[in-house]
Amino acid sequence: MEELGLSEYLDFAVTSLEVGAEKPHSPIFLAALEKASAEPGNAVHVGDQLTSDIEGARAVGIWPVLLDRDGNHKGIEGCPRIEGLSELVEVVAAMGQDN
Repeated sequence: MEELGLSEYLDFAVTSLEVGAEKPHSPIFLAALEKASAEPGNAVHVGDQLTSDIEGARAVGIWPVLLDRDGNHKGIEGCPRIEGLSELVEVVAAMGQDN
C-alpha cells in the first residue's frame, strides 16, 4: 500500500497470505469484516471479477459491486455495475435507500 501511495486512504488491508484463503472463499471476506467490525449487510465489496469478487462477496452476505472498466459485462444482472470508482458514491447511496 505504501509503494502505491494508498496507505493514507486505507484503514487496513487483508491479504490472502495472512488469512490463508483467496477469493472467492469466505475466510478472506470474513477476515475483512472482522477487521472493519462490520456486519455483512452493512458492507460493500467492489471488484472486477465475477467469480472471485462478486460471487465471493455475495456468498457471505456482502453487497457486491462490479467494477467493469472495460465494459465487458454491460448486461450483468444481480449487482450494481460501475465503470469507474467515481460512480461508487452514487451506487452506495442508492443501496442505502433500498434498505
